[in-house]
Amino acid sequence: MVKVDDHKEVERGSTFDVQMNRAGRSPEEVHLLALDVHTVLASLPRRLRKIAERLKTETVSDIARRAGVSRKQIYLSVWEIRRRFEETGLRAYLC
Repeated sequence: MVKVDDHKEVERGSTFDVQMNRAGRSPEEVHLLALDVHTVLASLPRRLRKIAERLKTETVSDIARRAGVSRKQIYLSVWEIRRRFEETGLRAYLC
């Protein structure tokens, strides 16, 4: 959960549309960007895709604890996911 104002918390993944439109993009641009993000996620190996999906709602610590691995291992996976996004020109949209 992330805090969006003083009184409201929402799942991290539900802020995606707001984050993508923070530069005043048109609805069409936001839609095309969402397709690009979906394409990158779909191209990831299953293990990385699962971590990326879990990062929408869980912290690195939560994922590591539940998976029984170190946070370092999860952070290495996050680094790889970020690298894949950067390779496709989506660096500006990484949080």
